[in-house]
Amino acid sequence: MIALPRREWILWQTLAAPGTLIRRPSYGDYGIQNPTSQAAPYTGNAAIRYTDSAVFLIFRGNRLIGRFGGYGQYQALAKACVAHPSYRRAKYSAGDLFIAGVANGTAGPGNLATWRYVGMNQHITYVARTVHKIP
Repeated sequence: MIALPRREWILWQTLAAPGTLIRRPSYGDYGIQNPTSQAAPYTGNAAIRYTDSAVFLIFRGNRLIGRFGGYGQYQALAKACVAHPSYRRAKYSAGDLFIAGVANGTAGPGNLATWRYVGMNQHITYVARTVHKIP
């Protein structure tokens, strides 16, 4: 697992804190990854991206094409994600629900478009709920 700092989020939280600025700034970010799909054929690694308070967690597997590849590896990645302390719960978002389903075997592994949706859904849900809580 890789943890990448969410620098723009940390900066925004500092600036949005009460008494820091006269006017609270809006928040916007780039999400969990580039919104455009990779050109076919995709030969990258399987990965689940998960948004936490100060970092993006990336549960990374092997290449999708080749000897150790395949979408079946997403079950092990989903299990690792669900076991991580940052995982909230299946009912938190549609993305979290899908991750839980893949982890426990009630959902198939999906495809690249599925995992882009899962990661963005979980990210947007987390950001919207967190921004709403900040005064």
